[in-house]
Amino acid sequence: MKSNRAFAIFRVSSKDQKDGFSPEAQQRAAQEYAKAKGLKIEKEFSFHETASDWSKRHEFAKVIEEVERLKPTHLIFHKTDRAARDSHGVIMLEKWIDIGITLHFPGDGLVVHKSSPASERLMLDMTLMLAKHYSRNLQGEIMKGRNERILSGWYPGKAPIGYKNTRASGKSIILIDKESSAYVTTLFELFVTSLYSYDSLHKELMGRYPEVFSSYPTGTSRRYVEKILTNPFYYGAFLLNGNLHIGSHEPLITKKLFDEAQTILDIRKGKYKNRERGKLVFLGFARCLKCEAAFTGEIKKSRHGHIYHYYRCSNPKCEAQKKVISERTFTRLWSPALKDLHYPPEMVELFRNILLEHHKRELELFQENVRELNREHEELTNKLHAAYDDKIKGVLPNDMFNEIFQKLQIQRHDIEDKLRGLTAADDDYIEFGATLIETVANAWIYYENSENLDKKRKILETILSNPRTDGVNIQFDYRKPFDSLSKIEEETEWWRRGELSL
Repeated sequence: MKSNRAFAIFRVSSKDQKDGFSPEAQQRAAQEYAKAKGLKIEKEFSFHETASDWSKRHEFAKVIEEVERLKPTHLIFHKTDRAARDSHGVIMLEKWIDIGITLHFPGDGLVVHKSSPASERLMLDMTLMLAKHYSRNLQGEIMKGRNERILSGWYPGKAPIGYKNTRASGKSIILIDKESSAYVTTLFELFVTSLYSYDSLHKELMGRYPEVFSSYPTGTSRRYVEKILTNPFYYGAFLLNGNLHIGSHEPLITKKLFDEAQTILDIRKGKYKNRERGKLVFLGFARCLKCEAAFTGEIKKSRHGHIYHYYRCSNPKCEAQKKVISERTFTRLWSPALKDLHYPPEMVELFRNILLEHHKRELELFQENVRELNREHEELTNKLHAAYDDKIKGVLPNDMFNEIFQKLQIQRHDIEDKLRGLTAADDDYIEFGATLIETVANAWIYYENSENLDKKRKILETILSNPRTDGVNIQFDYRKPFDSLSKIEEETEWWRRGELSL
């Protein structure tokens, strides 16, 4: 007789989430579900995880340890997206299923165990893929926890050229380096004139500051010029793990000068792309079937002005390296892999429902984070205008006003960057979902009809894993949930799978 021992796990992505997603609501639902199914809940785990505090995710690791130690027969989650937030979580779920643990998702009406039909495993894979994709994109855009040194405004690493690390009152701080700071400010001032190329700018600075070049050979190298120009440290901030922090160090330049430099950099990069007249869209997508080396690409121009893109194996010792593949041929190579996929109407409708349900929760999370960031932005704006009023009234000295203005301005720009990041993550989620449903409905037709090469690559990357080719033959694996199609074929007559041949 199979054991009825069960653990129930309740987790939310925000302390303020309501509408049936709170731990208490999940607990009630799990208890009612267990009673109806004849399961005995021996242990319950309940914890909050905020989308902006990824450090709290370690609490789920404790759950994993308990499951491994006590080995229950059943695990109850409210919904699939409460079960796994990353690749590690997905792997753990698959491991538990394989060792005989039955996973229950009452909110999705889904039960998955070792002997489940492939269609049910497919539904689980699909939902987990959506949760993982959104989580991965959002993670880079949400505020993370900061340690005490970062909160105090001090960069925890080695100071860039123009500054020096030192200690004062037993603390590590960063001060302006008189010897090299003039080099940095002059670099920015000359660059924004748009009169210098990187080479001529480097040569000009070498003539003006020979002693700096002698003392700082790495920091003054030609390749280091753009690194200096894009470093926010010089206007009073610093980047750490993708997040912009307000620094306690003294700025060398104004934010305005820094922004002018970024505009010129963007313009120059744009001109370079225009000269190139295109890009190698499939660079880095596949590897050589013969030797596993990466593919390299070439852009060639005919005497009539036409631009052609080619790909070949990057290994000069490989026999396939001699074969050049045109971009048109490269796109056609992968078409049979997609033609082999056919979902029945019932499965497409199931996917639509999963996407709609997941989108509802994603929208709630997105709106919540936007509201919080807008609230912070409004507070900073009010502080900035209050400081301005005090300055006009003569209450606030000029040097103090400038210091407050600089810090509040950086904080506001930081929040604006995060809002743009959230919007970018949301845009990507919507585009991914739209591509996914079209891919599920008819991957091959969607791929063949698309004239956008970036779209074609995104379709291939959504479906295929570890693609390899020699220019004639192809090999690949299907990503989740598309890898479940072959299993569904064995169990149903919904669709037929053709043989892949080139």
